Amino acid sequence: MPDNIILNEELGTIEIYAFGEMTVADFVASRGHIERHVQESGVTRILVNASEVEKMPSTTDLFELFSKIPDSLRLAVVVPIGSSVEEDQKFASTVARNRGANYMVF
Repeated sequence: MPDNIILNEELGTIEIYAFGEMTVADFVASRGHIERHVQESGVTRILVNASEVEKMPSTTDLFELFSKIPDSLRLAVVVPIGSSVEEDQKFASTVARNRGANYMVF
């Protein structure tokens, strides 16, 4: 799985460092880890560093994945400006926000 997920208790955040090619299976596995951290700690703020992600799943897969983001989570995603990953994350953000989630791309 091309990511690293840690709970930063000092900041009260779940931090995700994603890299390489992200697949649907990677997102599903990551979601399980995130849900476990949220349940155990009560932390709902998530910081994602996606600056080293090279490829994302297809648009239809992104729609399916991000239409199910719980509205209780607050996500901030950092991506390289002008990359295809930025466009994919902006689309994911739009999908999630249209369903009530707090999801911002920087």
